[in-house]
Amino acid sequence: ILTIINASIILGMSTFANASDLYVISEVKSPKGRGSAEVYDINNVGQIAGAISLHSPHEEFERHATIWTKGIPEHILLKSTALAINDAGTIVLKTIAETDYPPFVEVSSYIWDKGVLTKIEPVDGNPESKIFPLDINNNGKVVGFTSTKSGSRATLWDGSSIIDLTPDGSARSSANSINELEQMAGSAEYSGRTYATLWDDTGYHNLGTLPGYNYSSANDINDSGIVVGQSD
Repeated sequence: ILTIINASIILGMSTFANASDLYVISEVKSPKGRGSAEVYDINNVGQIAGAISLHSPHEEFERHATIWTKGIPEHILLKSTALAINDAGTIVLKTIAETDYPPFVEVSSYIWDKGVLTKIEPVDGNPESKIFPLDINNNGKVVGFTSTKSGSRATLWDGSSIIDLTPDGSARSSANSINELEQMAGSAEYSGRTYATLWDDTGYHNLGTLPGYNYSSANDINDSGIVVGQSD
């Protein structure tokens, strides 16, 4: 079931159409056909963000963050994956490095802008917390979540500060998408159940579920404030 959420209105859609007559499927290729490609986001200019694995697609250390422009791949950084891209070509990416101490890998997150890397810090200031950036808007603001000892915390990185978006009393939350109006969509736990959540300049809003369902989450939001997600 695909759920469309517009403010506090939830509609269910279950109609599936064959789009083969409307769209052409094109392969996103790795250089010279070697290795494999993974893609995660596309901007309004048509640039694609993802990673190229030149050897094993399951080996984290062999992934290289990549932007494809008009089908041409550009390597951004070794041992990394590009997760999201805005219309200016700014990306958020994660890197992985081997260490001499358990768990013997270190995962870090960055904003890449025209060759300049800016590290994304955890919302609780603890270097052991894990950061998961998920989206970036055209103002360079990044949303996602920070995995802390007390649970996952929906997080906004706005370039000058780190903001914990977690609703009061929630044990877990995640901001999955941000639009150009700086409305954010994701999910949060309320009294033991997870519900789709919208953040805007007035605060956070529990969007509820489809009738007959117990849980929901929101995956994306457009500039009209329409949210898509699912109910379970």
